[in-house]
Amino acid sequence: LLGECLELALPVRDALAAAHFWAPLAPRLAAHREEPEPRFRLAVDGLVLGLGTRPALTRPLLVYRVADAASLQAAFDRLGVFPGPAADLPGESWATIRSPEGTDIALLKADYWAD
Repeated sequence: LLGECLELALPVRDALAAAHFWAPLAPRLAAHREEPEPRFRLAVDGLVLGLGTRPALTRPLLVYRVADAASLQAAFDRLGVFPGPAADLPGESWATIRSPEGTDIALLKADYWAD
């Protein structure tokens, strides 16, 4: 219903140091960019870790690309889920929801790595 899970974004102070730590544990480099700041996506067994310095990101964030925003909004309306403001990510963020245990889920119109 949410669409494609793009990554578990982790807040890091130094993306290169974080990538060096995570690389042996998530050995497949799924994506890497140097501009506008270093970013890495490391993958293992279907889990993708997103590493990049994002000052507004203070805790882990699940990031999804929404395929059908109208259907998702209709489902939220039926379920009584009220999306909050979009996450502070580059590109087109749609909204953020918080699960009952406190996990934030960013819902994007497009993958911000596609820029």
